[in-house]
Amino acid sequence: MKGAIKKRDLVRKPSMLSELKPGQSLRLTDAPDIEISRRRPTRLTADELDRELRPLVAMDGPAVDGTQLWEDLRG
Repeated sequence: MKGAIKKRDLVRKPSMLSELKPGQSLRLTDAPDIEISRRRPTRLTADELDRELRPLVAMDGPAVDGTQLWEDLRG
């Protein structure tokens, strides 16, 4: 957790949320049940990549390696 702030401070300076790094969170002191966090990015498995890319590849076309295609698109 990065720290605790008041709701008033958050309203006056909402950019505090953009300063959070993945995995960090803020707790509002006025409302102890409210915690704002920035999730860590999830890494997709090879099966998940293939499932996402399958609709993008034509069914009639040649076989495509989904992992290689994903790396090419990201690169």
